[in-house]
Amino acid sequence: MEVVAFNFPSWHASPYMEEHFGKGWTEYDTLRNARPLFPGHTMPHYPLWGYYDESDPAWAAREVDLAATYGVDAWMVDW
Repeated sequence: MEVVAFNFPSWHASPYMEEHFGKGWTEYDTLRNARPLFPGHTMPHYPLWGYYDESDPAWAAREVDLAATYGVDAWMVDW
């Protein structure tokens, strides 16, 4: 069995997103603004490692080290 990590790389500011949503916007803004829509709806969710800039190479190294430690074989990136 292979273990694949799914990665959605939009947790950093980018010119494209800033053009459409405003300066400094990231997907974290969507997450921070989420509200429960019905009883028992568990929103908002918060990242266990806190809010981070995944475009930072040091952050990528942390993710790679963690994946290697826990046996992740491959990455699937939602581009």
